[in-house]
Amino acid sequence: MTNSVQKAISMDTVEDGALTSSLLDDVFFIVRKCIRRSISSSSIDCICAMLNNGVTLLETEFFKCISAPIKSGYPSSGWTTEAYQTAQSAYTAVLQQSKVVTDTSVNSIEKQRNSFLIGLNNMRSSVECICTLKLGLAEDFEKYLSQITPLESKKLENAVSQLDDFTKRLEQHANLGIVKLCDAAIRTKLKSSADEFLELSHILSDEELADFEINDPFMSNFILQLDKQFGRFETLLVQENYKMLVSCCAGEVAQQLERVIFKCSFNRLGALLLDKEFRELSSYLSSIASWNIREKYSRLSNIVTLLNCESLDEAIQLLEQINNSLLSTAILSQNDIRRTLSLREEFSRDQINSKVKALKI
Repeated sequence: MTNSVQKAISMDTVEDGALTSSLLDDVFFIVRKCIRRSISSSSIDCICAMLNNGVTLLETEFFKCISAPIKSGYPSSGWTTEAYQTAQSAYTAVLQQSKVVTDTSVNSIEKQRNSFLIGLNNMRSSVECICTLKLGLAEDFEKYLSQITPLESKKLENAVSQLDDFTKRLEQHANLGIVKLCDAAIRTKLKSSADEFLELSHILSDEELADFEINDPFMSNFILQLDKQFGRFETLLVQENYKMLVSCCAGEVAQQLERVIFKCSFNRLGALLLDKEFRELSSYLSSIASWNIREKYSRLSNIVTLLNCESLDEAIQLLEQINNSLLSTAILSQNDIRRTLSLREEFSRDQINSKVKALKI
C-alpha cells in the first residue's frame, strides 16, 4: 500500500479543466482496495492493522502533498505588479544589448495560483472521498463480517473513527485556505471599493436623495466589483469551497463597510439611502449563497437600522427591543451605540450620552 500511494503521489497530474488532481481518486482507490483485500482474511486484527496503515498514509504522505500548495499561499500581487515586473524585465533586456528576455515571473505567479486552488479543492474534496470510503467499508463489513462479536465490532469502529478525526483536520485546513485566498485575492480590492463611500456626501437634500435612488453613486458599482471577484473563482473552486469563500468575503464586506460608515456623518435622508443600499447588498449576497448570511451581517444591520431612526427616542426603543430579543446575535455595546448615534448630525452628544447611559446593556 505504501509504495502504491507514493507512486500515485509522484504521478499526480491535473487534466485540462479539472478542479482536482489525479492523486485524489488514485490514493483513495488504493486505500479502499487494500482494506477490502484484508477483509478476505476474516481477521479483525488484520483488517484493523490495514485500516491503521491506510489512515497513517492519508495523514502523512497524502496530507503533506495536498497541503503543500496551501502552505505556500496564494500570490497577492495584482496585475499592476505583474505589469511592472514585465516592464522592468523588458527594460533590463534593452540595457543588456537588446537581448530578448523571457519574463517568467508572471507564469510563475500564475502556476502558484493554480497549484493553490487545486490543493484547496483536493483538500475539500478529500472530505467527500472519506465519506465515500466509509460508506463502502460499512457495506463490506455488513456483507462479509456479519458474524463478528461485539468486541470485534468495537475494534473496527475505533479503527474507522480515525477517518472522522482526519476529516475534521481536512475541513479545518480547507477553511484556513479559504481565509488565505480571501485575504490575498479579495480583501485589498474590497477595501479599495469600500473607500469610494468616503468620497460621497451623506448629508442629503430631498432632491439629492431622489437623484441617488435613481442613479446609485456607490452600491451598484460596489456590488459589480464584488461580483467580478466572486466570478473569478466560481469556476475554479469546487462548490463547497466557493460557498465558503462567499461566506468569508461576506464577513469581510461587513467589516469594510462598517469601517467607512464610522468615518462619515449622516442626516436622516443620508441614513435612509444607506438603509436602501444595505438591503440591496444583502439581497445580492443572499442570491448567490445557498445559506443564510444574516449572522455575518447582524452587527452591521443593527448599526444601519439604528442610524436610520427618525429620533433618539425611536433609537432607544429599538435598542431595547434588540436587547430583549432572544434571537439577537450581535447586541451593540454602549460605546458602539454612542459612536453610531453620533454619526447623525441631528442628534446632540449630550442627549445621546444621557439616553444611552440609562440603557441596561
